[in-house]
Amino acid sequence: MSADTIGRTRWATHRVPRQAAIGLMALSLFLAGCVSNGGGGQFETSIYDTHKRVQKLEQDVDSSIRELNETTAALVARVDANDEQLRRLRTLCEENQAKLDALSKHLAGLRQTLSRAVGIGTSASARPYPSALGGDG
Repeated sequence: MSADTIGRTRWATHRVPRQAAIGLMALSLFLAGCVSNGGGGQFETSIYDTHKRVQKLEQDVDSSIRELNETTAALVARVDANDEQLRRLRTLCEENQAKLDALSKHLAGLRQTLSRAVGIGTSASARPYPSALGGDG
């Protein structure tokens, strides 16, 4: 996830609490003008309490977003490291396979040379000692 995407996600997620806070503040100002002098104190306390709760929610959301961004960055780094390690392992496997193929061809050539030198055929039935020649019998 790129920093640009993380930033857009952060603001998209963060926009809701700020809009709610602005809406609550506008509502509180409107209702404060409508309240009579007798019940205004309790209403103001309620609005102040709501405002404090919204501020705390914003702080919590900000810290959660920060933690998510840090965790995401750490996970992206781990995935990148794993991808690099996997690439190296694949290369190593391909190199080893090529070496095995070359050894197999070389062994087949040595068997033919040995068979010709000893004077035995190359067929499986003509080999009297296949285990001595490196065979599987």
